[in-house]
Amino acid sequence: MATRKETTRVYLDANRDGTITCLSCGVKRTVNMRSYGDDIGGKTLNAQCRTCQAVFQATFEFRRNRRLRVHLPGKLLQLRTREYVEPIVVTSLSMHGMGFIAAPKVPVHVGEKYEVVFVLDDEDQSVLFEEIVITRVYGVKVGATFSPSHHENPDLMFFMMSEMSPS
Repeated sequence: MATRKETTRVYLDANRDGTITCLSCGVKRTVNMRSYGDDIGGKTLNAQCRTCQAVFQATFEFRRNRRLRVHLPGKLLQLRTREYVEPIVVTSLSMHGMGFIAAPKVPVHVGEKYEVVFVLDDEDQSVLFEEIVITRVYGVKVGATFSPSHHENPDLMFFMMSEMSPS
């Protein structure tokens, strides 16, 4: 049987357990990837369904929450003063953090705190205003978690649920 081009994501917990879903028949199976160690994160492997024998690809990730790919313009602001720092483009969202692209003119560093404001692409054009902590920087690609004092924003929660639900 030929390998399918589609890829499914498998979110692994701290014990390296996850659920893989066949892209052909929808059967779910629990897998444990402990023997792969930390090297499995971000890797894509071929998988074969034991029920229908379909072969497809599975990408393994270590995340508490699913991440949604987006393209939303926003602003990076100084913490507390809300002084405008630079424009950003939000590229990914989860319930606990975000990824964005920043202009290279103002360097950001891991551990720094900022505020961000951006508009969700939902029916209400919900405005999100959140405090963030920078967790990773790769050139202009930046990852951040929402501040520890962050309370799950209902607008973000409904946006994430509606975007991730099967159409």
